Amino acid sequence: MNTDFTSELYDSFFTIEEMDAFIAELSVYSSVGSEWANLTDEAKEPYIYASVTYINGFTWKGTRHADIIVPNMAWPRTDLTYRTGENVDDTTTPKEVGLASACYIIQILNGLVMHISQQAAVKSKTVGSVSVTYSTSSVNPSDICIIHNIPGTWYDSAIGARRRMGGVALRRQL
Repeated sequence: MNTDFTSELYDSFFTIEEMDAFIAELSVYSSVGSEWANLTDEAKEPYIYASVTYINGFTWKGTRHADIIVPNMAWPRTDLTYRTGENVDDTTTPKEVGLASACYIIQILNGLVMHISQQAAVKSKTVGSVSVTYSTSSVNPSDICIIHNIPGTWYDSAIGARRRMGGVALRRQL
């Protein structure tokens, strides 16, 4: 996993350690905290990659940072402010996006993001014994994770994420 947004290998907004902290923070609302904690780092990576796909599916306001080389990576962004009027740091991905990513991972672990067909897979990623497969089918809108604590002024549409994302399925290969 590479979190350096200026690298051509940039593929994740957050490290495993950062995601561990986000999921631990949200685990007061879910019982998956111990399940996540018991996964190896290798087993956590596909979930984090799935959350990147989820976040990249939104129509974000502001401007994608000019130094991002990898196409379709949405963060960090410039020209965004918090509700307080303070500028969002344009050299990092904000915690609010990390919490939304963690929320999505928790929904996957709870089995809420599995209602897709296995037709026409267009992309897959395997890390060790775990793989992520993306398909072109539709995701049930009720299965999309609520954007946790992200100011509404940061994105144009959550509906666009459902349309562009297609479906995400995680399969553990034993």
